[in-house]
Amino acid sequence: MLQRLSIILILASLISACTPPGAIKPQPSKPQPASQAEIAAKFYSQGQYGTAARIYSALAQKSQGREAAHYRVLAADAAMLAGEHPQANAILKNLDLKLLDHLDRTNVNIIQAELLTLQNRSEDALRLLTQAPGGGIPPSLLKRYHQALTEIWLQLDNPVEAARELIVLDLLIQDYQTRIQNQQRILQILTGMSLKALTTLQTGMVNVDNGWFGLAEIVKRHAYSKEALASALTLWQQRYPQHPALPGLIDSLKQQAIAFDTEVGNIAVLLPQTGNFAKAANAIRDGILLGRLQQPADARPNIRFYDSSDTDNAWPLYNQAVSEGADFVIGPLQKSAVVQLMRSGELVVPVLALNNVSTDTQIPNMFYRYSLSPEDEARQAAERAWLDGKRRPIVLVPDSTWGSRIAEAFENQWSLLSGSVAGTRSYDASSHDYSKVIKEILYLDQSQARRKNLETWFGQKLGFEPRRRGDVDAVFLAARPKQAQSIRPQLQFHHAHDLPIYMTSHAWNGKLNSRQIQDMSGMMLPDMPWLIGEVNDSGSSRDQVAAALPKVASRYSRLYAMGLDAYSLVPELRRLQSNSGETLSGHTGLLYMDNEQQLHRQLTWLKLGRSNAILGSMPRFDLQPELFQAPEALDMESENSVLMESNQTRR
Repeated sequence: MLQRLSIILILASLISACTPPGAIKPQPSKPQPASQAEIAAKFYSQGQYGTAARIYSALAQKSQGREAAHYRVLAADAAMLAGEHPQANAILKNLDLKLLDHLDRTNVNIIQAELLTLQNRSEDALRLLTQAPGGGIPPSLLKRYHQALTEIWLQLDNPVEAARELIVLDLLIQDYQTRIQNQQRILQILTGMSLKALTTLQTGMVNVDNGWFGLAEIVKRHAYSKEALASALTLWQQRYPQHPALPGLIDSLKQQAIAFDTEVGNIAVLLPQTGNFAKAANAIRDGILLGRLQQPADARPNIRFYDSSDTDNAWPLYNQAVSEGADFVIGPLQKSAVVQLMRSGELVVPVLALNNVSTDTQIPNMFYRYSLSPEDEARQAAERAWLDGKRRPIVLVPDSTWGSRIAEAFENQWSLLSGSVAGTRSYDASSHDYSKVIKEILYLDQSQARRKNLETWFGQKLGFEPRRRGDVDAVFLAARPKQAQSIRPQLQFHHAHDLPIYMTSHAWNGKLNSRQIQDMSGMMLPDMPWLIGEVNDSGSSRDQVAAALPKVASRYSRLYAMGLDAYSLVPELRRLQSNSGETLSGHTGLLYMDNEQQLHRQLTWLKLGRSNAILGSMPRFDLQPELFQAPEALDMESENSVLMESNQTRR
């Protein structure tokens, strides 16, 4: 009986083992809940960085020691990627670097460098990243490292090193489209350099860097002649058969050349030959002619000049130029003439007007505007002061239409960045004494009024040291050289010696005499490469050209550079119009176009002195909206301790 029962049990066991899945429902195992760290990592991988930062911060609060420090690093990393820069900065301030391993220390250095770069403190940022991360760093963090260095080098006006960082980054990218975009940026940075610089960089060796420099030279030299570009690209591919430039990039370059192929055989230039604008027009004319002479003889278009002194005749003059064979028109210069052409409807051939005007009419598709806009400089001054950590500037401008325009441009840009300015005053530019205006805007007059009231109350003279208002941290000054030289000492006399002064390029003529050095040292302003002494594509600096053409060194020098750039822009306008990220490295600045076909200039910042210090160019806020969320001025004591301890730990 027992034997039979055993057989039955064995058979039952075998039948159970052979039962198909689902015939007998097994007891489900209880799923293990995901940990908070796993949830945070999932949000991070999905790009929900803000949520990940909050979870990591909560985990850090619940943890201790190394684990808490690790979670704080992850929280700062996620906050940085979420654009929550002040939060990332605050987390780093409370971090004990001694508790971090190599990976977390590297991450902290990168985050800190990104924060410093957003504050335009690129040299401090570079010191954090001077040593390579070393082994054991995941590709994602290595990419971030090279991206951070790219932005630092760009801010330091070193496009070669910026491009080299992207060249290294290119080898780390797996996604094809992302890699194409990275390679396009390499070329965008390199083609912003002069042809002479690109030629000089090439050593003759067949390697990756030389391949990129050579490709950039080809794009810059031949981008608007599809036949010449195709031939040059074929030769380049034969020379660099193993180069990492993707086939899609080369194809896009060829297509771009076809799209932007611009054959300009005849250029008409509309400039006044008499009247108030004649001298300025002559400087622009000479610049245009020099630009033409710098081209090979067989590539030069014909240029014909038309007298546009009569502004009412702008539209008939344009039609006359077109009827006489013009493929392109440069000018007019006077604002009323520019308005007349702008309101004329669709154009037969493109126009590059040499002034900017406001209008409520639809801008014709082929109507472009290029000027040395003081408003652009005022906006860049606002951005510079804001990135330097300033939050309460005062504004001093001459009592004139020009001064009002500059004040309005600065204030409007400041309102986008940080609210309202601390105050604005206009001064009499014909005066030598600006103390009344200065005392008013610094509230020194109120301080003196309080003293008088107290003396009346007590019936005796009181010891008195006037105090300026304490909420001001910067000065924006619009001035000509004479006024700038006088106002700075008067600001110092009236207890504002500690306030940095930001100006436009109108405050100097490109050089300081001995008295100006004494009175203006430390003042900051932006200016064009031509005035700073940088070399143009032909290898000629402003001083070299001035030796042959003395009037170039006159007060019209900037307009001479404008003529050079106006000529250079002719074949470039369609490319610049196609993408706001496209640029042209010009004598008057790094040129780009907005969606209303207005050209703008990125300028180079200087701190004036016996030997002017070049501070570098500004990042473009229109391309990097995250800059509007840049951190408040960091606590210097905390930040320096992080910087020093990080470097000591790395060594």
